Amino acid sequence: MTNFAGTLEESSRSQAGLWTRWFSRAADAMVRASRRRQAQRALSQLSDATLKDIGLRRCDIDSVAQAFAEGQPDPTRIRRSSRG
Repeated sequence: MTNFAGTLEESSRSQAGLWTRWFSRAADAMVRASRRRQAQRALSQLSDATLKDIGLRRCDIDSVAQAFAEGQPDPTRIRRSSRG
């Protein structure tokens, strides 16, 4: 019986860990979506002249907001090597 009870306890812990990871991933996804929407809204409110001053085109707003939300570098500023 001890062996069976131990197996059930391990199974319960395993399922609890699974649910914890699932909720953590879902919460992270919601935070990223919120950050993306905030960045899109903020950038969309800027004038074309201001966007040009910071080196963005209006068509880049979605990709920049997505990269910001995911903590990635700005995709419009890809550095190229100076090797020739």
